[in-house]
Parts: sequence; structure tokens; C-alpha cells
Amino acid sequence: MPGFTRVPVERYVSRDFHALEVQKVWKRAWQMACREEELPEVGDSIVYDVAGLSFLLLRSEPGRIQGFYDACLHRGRQLREVGDVSRRFAVPFTAGVGISTAP
Repeated sequence: MPGFTRVPVERYVSRDFHALEVQKVWKRAWQMACREEELPEVGDSIVYDVAGLSFLLLRSEPGRIQGFYDACLHRGRQLREVGDVSRRFAVPFTAGVGISTAP
């Protein structure tokens, strides 16, 4: 097609190109982690993973959604995994609680 350049197959399979995209694009671009209605009640939360980073999104009070790194302050262990619906964020090794969403 005139005006179009074929994208080399390497861009789809190259680990080096993927690492470059993560560094130059995905870690710098705004991300849509969820829609507001996915966190309807105070204490509702989700985990959002992108480019090797994990974030917790939490409805902390009516009209307020906050985002946190999904990592404990002590050793950086992940507090929650995608699909975990518990209302507590606990460090798996020490069971220390980082954030509690219990009412």
C-alpha cells in the first residue's frame, strides 16, 4: 500500500525491542487501570499490573480513589495479586498489614 511501511516481524518477537518499548513507552504513558464504577464501595480495590510494575487502586472514601505501589515498605514484596478480593493487604512472609480496607 502506498504510504505504509511494513512493520518488521522482529518488533513482535524481540525481547530487546520489548524492553525498549517498556522503557520508552509503557512506563511513561498514562494508563487506564480501571473505571470508577469498578470500585463502587469504600474498601473496594483492584490490582493493576503493567510493564513489570504492580499497583493497588483503592476506594478509600466516597468520591476518592487512591493508587499505591503494590509492595510492602520492608522488602518490596507484593501485597496482592490480580484477582485477590480480600479487604486486607498483607505481606505474605511476615503477615504484616500494610493497608487495611476493613470497615
